[in-house]
Amino acid sequence: MDARAKQQAAVLAFGRRTTVQPPLNVLLEDAAAMIAEVLELDRIGVGQVVESGSALAFRIATLAKQGVLTDVLHHQYSQDSTCSMAAYTLQAGAPISTKNLLEETRFTDLFLRNMRVGGALMLPLVVGGKPFGVLGVFARQERSFTMEDIQFAETISYLLISSLARIKAEEELQQHQSIAQSVMEMIDAFVVTLDHEGRILQINPTLQKIAGFSLEEIQYRPFWDVFVTPEQVEMIHTLFRKTRSEKNPIEFESHLLDKSGQKRRVCWTLKPLAEGNEQKMVLCGLDQTETIHLKEELRKVYQRTQQTSKVIQELCAGLQTDPTSISPALVAALHELAQPIERQPLPFHPLRSFIPDEHRQFVRRFYRYRQKIAPYSEGQFPRPEDFVAVQCKDISAGGIGFFMEKEPSFRRLVVVLGEGETASYFLAEVVRSIPVEHQGQNLFLIGCKFCGRITPPPDFKPAAPSK
Repeated sequence: MDARAKQQAAVLAFGRRTTVQPPLNVLLEDAAAMIAEVLELDRIGVGQVVESGSALAFRIATLAKQGVLTDVLHHQYSQDSTCSMAAYTLQAGAPISTKNLLEETRFTDLFLRNMRVGGALMLPLVVGGKPFGVLGVFARQERSFTMEDIQFAETISYLLISSLARIKAEEELQQHQSIAQSVMEMIDAFVVTLDHEGRILQINPTLQKIAGFSLEEIQYRPFWDVFVTPEQVEMIHTLFRKTRSEKNPIEFESHLLDKSGQKRRVCWTLKPLAEGNEQKMVLCGLDQTETIHLKEELRKVYQRTQQTSKVIQELCAGLQTDPTSISPALVAALHELAQPIERQPLPFHPLRSFIPDEHRQFVRRFYRYRQKIAPYSEGQFPRPEDFVAVQCKDISAGGIGFFMEKEPSFRRLVVVLGEGETASYFLAEVVRSIPVEHQGQNLFLIGCKFCGRITPPPDFKPAAPSK
């Protein structure tokens, strides 16, 4: 086989080799070995720019029979073009050959000189406009390289560069796809990828979990056949057609049907991803169901708070003037407000809150007065001397809070509001006792709920007012 035929056969063989997609290092070595075999040389070199770009990792090997590499040695070059043939080749961006490395004046390469290299040919590998590495073939004695030799070697290097560019593009695509998949798995929004006809290609795990569908159940089905209520199908059709013609994102709200037929309110953004007949679209939705229900709950709480505040104001006014003047209508209103707000079962879990649970359902008011309390035994009203003064903290229609030096040993008690003959007596029950620091003292905050009014016996004479 003549030289031209050998070169053509080598180009064809290497082209076939690249389609097999061998590992990168193997592909580089195959390219260098192919050039060496055709040019009848037995030493090859492969260099790759390290990730930082500050150096070039190089290895030289002997090409034995049947393409086996032996005597592999590794070396690291700097990027100084005067110190190595590899760096000089990368800087030149073109094949560089030398008849005898010992007589070379453009650069000094002590590593190759120590390897007793004579003639040498090196080719740059530039992928995507960036230096990637070099290929080299070496003779042990003086060797001139013809223009035909250099053009053949350059042809192999171009085939290699095309393969390297494809490998790099595939790696970047795989990386982008991996990142995109990770993002889709992490975000709380609903994400649906659609083809140009609105058929479902992908849905993220969040939507799968909320809607109850697996991708296999609904893939390639039209979006509106799976998730859209019948009365909104035409609206969704219109929006899809509008997006395909205008190519701009569209925002809209609709109901989303889950597998059980339950509705969720969702804000969607529909955006085209590519042009032409193979256009894809991405549909991203934020679930507003919980927000809507929470707004409704807050509205109910606000209304109840307003009503309670009004009743408490009337109650306090009545207690300050004449405790016996509280009307039955006011008592009935107070009883009604004491009932818990009716709530509909919600299709979601309540949001976590960093606000501690409130023990009273009535509005609290500051009550910085000293009042008297006494333990209560069933059927026995406390004696006047049993009452002790306590510093109160707050009061509501449902209970009172005050401070004590020790935890109470009693469960039920009588609370006196007011003094002397105008005082009112309430039966109460301790519901909590919390150690607190108050005005530099370690005390206990006692929380009580009112059980109702209680009347002292006729012979009861209240103690003198507390100072």
